[in-house]
Amino acid sequence: MPVQREASQELEQRYLGQLEELGMTVTHPDLAPFREAVKPVLEEWAPTIGEDLVDAAVNYEY
Repeated sequence: MPVQREASQELEQRYLGQLEELGMTVTHPDLAPFREAVKPVLEEWAPTIGEDLVDAAVNYEY
């Protein structure tokens, strides 16, 4: 799985660069407001789906 993730990230960067060269505007939104907005949902569902799964999702780095 780590090899697949690395390959996927490399391809994403390559294709984003190509799209920008072709004139596409690529945005990189500030994720902090989204993370803040979803906190109540995570707090509500953490007991149901498990704290470990929520922590893994919140701390996932792509």
